[in-house]
Amino acid sequence: MIAIINRGKRQGIKPGYVLGIYHEGRVLEDKFRFYHGREPKPSGGTQLTQLPPEKVSNAIVYSVSENLSYALILDSAREVQNGDRIGNP
Repeated sequence: MIAIINRGKRQGIKPGYVLGIYHEGRVLEDKFRFYHGREPKPSGGTQLTQLPPEKVSNAIVYSVSENLSYALILDSAREVQNGDRIGNP
């Protein structure tokens, strides 16, 4: 599978780079407040918690232009989707 990345030479991408592909973490509603040494108590409200990004895949860049790169997806835990982000593997 091939990934098209909207980053290229201008952003420092080079052929041969190995990149991690990440999906934004889910947002959970936390309805409980925890007290040390006690059972969880309902908080009476909802607190939103952002989970960290989930690593989806590794990819290797094989072609780079000024603002666009092509990468070969090496492995994948799930489908790579439009909007997933790249980072360190």
